[in-house]
Amino acid sequence: MTSSILFKRLTVLAEKDASVRALSVLGERVFTECSDLMKTVIRTMPEYTLHDDVHLNRVLEIMGRLIPEKTLERLSPLEIASLILAAALHDIGMAPS
Repeated sequence: MTSSILFKRLTVLAEKDASVRALSVLGERVFTECSDLMKTVIRTMPEYTLHDDVHLNRVLEIMGRLIPEKTLERLSPLEIASLILAAALHDIGMAPS
């Protein structure tokens, strides 16, 4: 996650603003927790592909590649964090409670 274009951009913005830094830390924590939870999907739904940190990181990487650089530079920290959280949470309903 931390090597993704989106997270790197959020990290740059966080250097200048403590509230953005807190947002970045929160995004990283949620992403990590979701990665751990998604590993349980294969136990209850073996017909699905592995939904783990590799899958979530690929989704985040693809999102970053789809966003033009000029657009990325104009995104607010909240918009970037929302994209990171969307990547982390997009399959969370598949994880057993």
